[in-house]
Amino acid sequence: MQMQSAFEQFNEHRNTLKMTTGSPELDSLIDSIQEGQFYLFYGNNKMILDGLVHGLLVNCILPVKEHHGFESMALYVNNVQYYQSDKSNVLNPEKIAITAKCARIEPKIVFKNLFAVMAYNQRHQLEVTKQICDLLDSKKHDIKLLVVNNITKFFKDSKNKNYSANALKEVLGILGKSCANKIC
Repeated sequence: MQMQSAFEQFNEHRNTLKMTTGSPELDSLIDSIQEGQFYLFYGNNKMILDGLVHGLLVNCILPVKEHHGFESMALYVNNVQYYQSDKSNVLNPEKIAITAKCARIEPKIVFKNLFAVMAYNQRHQLEVTKQICDLLDSKKHDIKLLVVNNITKFFKDSKNKNYSANALKEVLGILGKSCANKIC
C-alpha cells in the first residue's frame, strides 16, 4: 500500500461514475452511489427500503449526464421463503413503472434493462448466486448495479445457524469476487 496525497486521491476518483439514489439528502450523505462500491441499506421500514430499491433500479438505467444514472442494466435478486404467501416480497412491476414515469423514462425501457431473479431457499440462493456470477462474467450485458434484497433471510430463519452462516459466507464470497472482477 502506497501513501497518496489528497490531491492524488481526488484525481484518481474524480472520473468515478456516480448515480443518484433519488434522494438529495441521502446523496449528500454518501456522495451518491459510486461505481465499484458496496452499499448496505437496512432498516425496519419496508416501504422506505422498497422505494429506495425501486429508485436505484430505475436510476441505474437513466442517462449519465442529464439524470445522474449509470446508463446501464441492473440486476435484482430477492431472497424469500418459498412457502410464504406474502406477495409484497416480489419485485412489483407496477411500482417500477410508476418510479420510471416519475424519473421521466419509459417503463418498457426499464423492463428491457432489468434482470430479476428470486431465491426460495438457502440451496437455491447458492445456485442463483452462481447464475448471477455467470451472467456478470459473460460480459454480454452492461450491468453496473446489483441489488440483493433480503440476503440474510435464510440465515435469520434457520435453525442450524452454523450451516447457514457458512452458506451465507459462501454466497457473499462468490458475489464479492464476481463483482470485483466486473467492478459493478
